[in-house]
Amino acid sequence: MLGLFYTLFCIKAGNEYYIRSSGDRRNFKEMVKVAKESMKSPEITNGYTAAFLARGDSIMLSLYLVLWTYSFSGPDADYDEAFSRSSMLSGISYAVIMLTCIIYGRYYERKDLSRAKIMIGMLALAALGALLINFASSPSAYMAYVALVVLGIGMSGLLTSSLYLVNQYSTPESRGFITGIQTFFGVVGILFQTLVGAVLYEWVDRCGPFNYFAATCLIVLIITVIIYRRNKQELRTDPVAQDSLIEQETERREDEEEAIS
Repeated sequence: MLGLFYTLFCIKAGNEYYIRSSGDRRNFKEMVKVAKESMKSPEITNGYTAAFLARGDSIMLSLYLVLWTYSFSGPDADYDEAFSRSSMLSGISYAVIMLTCIIYGRYYERKDLSRAKIMIGMLALAALGALLINFASSPSAYMAYVALVVLGIGMSGLLTSSLYLVNQYSTPESRGFITGIQTFFGVVGILFQTLVGAVLYEWVDRCGPFNYFAATCLIVLIITVIIYRRNKQELRTDPVAQDSLIEQETERREDEEEAIS
């Protein structure tokens, strides 16, 4: 109830969108048009796909990691101990995510052409970590810890890159709605990871949810490579794009000098 009250009154009171005149507000048809236009930007599309993965990984580390740990237990096993083991593995992965997301955020802010390379490396590590689960003989095996650490390093940049790409390449007028679409893709990612993971876990293998996540990471990686190669080609052939890149780098250095002074 408190959350509903805050949403209805406090956010509206402080949001510039709601203090516009009624004629300036967008109707549903215009919002759909904004959604279609935003999909034409490969960077924003890449942000949507990253959001799809970023939300789904929370299901993998909370639900399916527990089920994966339970699958090694016999009928007379201590499930409390198994749950403690899965919680420790999940905690290790989240600790790695917490530490490395700062690094990803710093590099996304300081780099330009290298942003796609960072995302490619991040997706490759996430896929590798998910696949390494297949080689863990038990939850206490050395490979299980290696897999969760590698997976955490890769997963930490998913949400960071999604937020950055959507905010960097969207216009101020449509940024709020595009961010809402990004959240929608995140919810769809949770739904797919839950449903597809359940089917794979029951009918294929206990590592099925992790393999599904690895497959989706590889698909997004291919999309990112295509975007990177296209942008690189445009930069070589378009002098205007080169001048824009140089101008952005100059502004960034001036901002850094002002901050230092």
